[in-house]
Amino acid sequence: MSPREEQHKNEGWHGLKLILVSARKRIKPATRAATAIGAFVLAATSLVARPSPDSHTLNAGVPDATLWYQQPARQWLEAMPIGNGLMGAMVFGGIPEERIALNESSFWSGRPHDYDDPNANIYFPQIRDLVFAGRFQEAEKMADGHFWGIPKAQEAYQPIGDLLLSFGSTNGTDYRRELDLETGVAKVSYRSGDAVITRETFISWPDRVLVMHIRADRPGRISLGVRFRGPYLETSLADRDHLVMDGAWHGPFSAPASGMAGLIARTAGRGIGYEAALVARLEGGRSEAAGSTLNLTNADAVTLVLAVATSFVNYTNISGNPAATCAQILSHCAGKSYATLLQRHEADFHGLMSRVQLKIGDASQNAKPTDERLRAVRIPTSSRWPFNSAATFWLPAAAPAGRRPICRASGTRRFFLPGAANTPSTSTSR
Repeated sequence: MSPREEQHKNEGWHGLKLILVSARKRIKPATRAATAIGAFVLAATSLVARPSPDSHTLNAGVPDATLWYQQPARQWLEAMPIGNGLMGAMVFGGIPEERIALNESSFWSGRPHDYDDPNANIYFPQIRDLVFAGRFQEAEKMADGHFWGIPKAQEAYQPIGDLLLSFGSTNGTDYRRELDLETGVAKVSYRSGDAVITRETFISWPDRVLVMHIRADRPGRISLGVRFRGPYLETSLADRDHLVMDGAWHGPFSAPASGMAGLIARTAGRGIGYEAALVARLEGGRSEAAGSTLNLTNADAVTLVLAVATSFVNYTNISGNPAATCAQILSHCAGKSYATLLQRHEADFHGLMSRVQLKIGDASQNAKPTDERLRAVRIPTSSRWPFNSAATFWLPAAAPAGRRPICRASGTRRFFLPGAANTPSTSTSR
């Protein structure tokens, strides 16, 4: 692949992932859809959108509305993004070990504080006089030196951590990993011995949870260990069919990565707290706790239901109770089967996604894996799926919530972590 092709590939993925800016405000449906879809069409001017002839028709399984691959993701940008505007995840699709990278929209570094510089007004008359005298560069230099907030740097969006599923020394054949853009469901399937294993994952806006359903076409074939890990994890404990991770952001960051000096604040101390709480529902088999790992063995099927919350209340208050929030969310889901959770998610998702479709290009190309198609073209916008991807990723912007727009968790690859040679998220500020 030429350097230019590599650049287009990277820009395409970054563009699609960073479209995960979630507003969740009460806006008129037409305005929400136009804003979401229009933003991507402006970026890809060669595409022409036409309203769907039947906005209520469900098109799940349509090949050109599916991103699919023949191997697990090796790095973050290859994983499959799902989210609901508050919580997001990247599904890697590994066979011996599945990694689901978790984020929550309010989990940032730092803590509430006043940016005001009480001495800034001292310099205002001097800056004004310099401007009136036409000495603009001097005025700009003085403003840069004394008119920024304290600190000048900003806080960084942070990861909650990873949900890790260990399936042992499982060898898989006939592997397929896909993200259905019509349903918002990430799916992994493969053959292990004489059984076909299927994993389906989505994040529901109606129920505020991540749901993963693991099943086999032969009884008693589902065995796995479930655990959490994260850069700010403080405690993690398994108990029968429950697994809980608690933690909080702690600063300051270590020395910034190359090029980041002055951009990321070095706030010290404890910041926003969080909890991730998981319930495992087994069909057959048994569940056992071993320290911070939940071991599930010989089940016919397993449904994992995960809630994530932080102590964020508003921009001046981070004293909330994430444990109580998670408990309330899981309690509301307790009486709902996997089929019900899926139906509620898809109904919500389709209510927005089915409003517009784009048909363009050679439909026979849909039989090729998405990554192969990207390698085969110069600009990865010559088919319908990038349009659908943008629409899918924008959907969380269309439902109500009590926070300002923020980069959805699954749209942020690079976090600024202590000791890490990476860069901060390019998400919108709070």
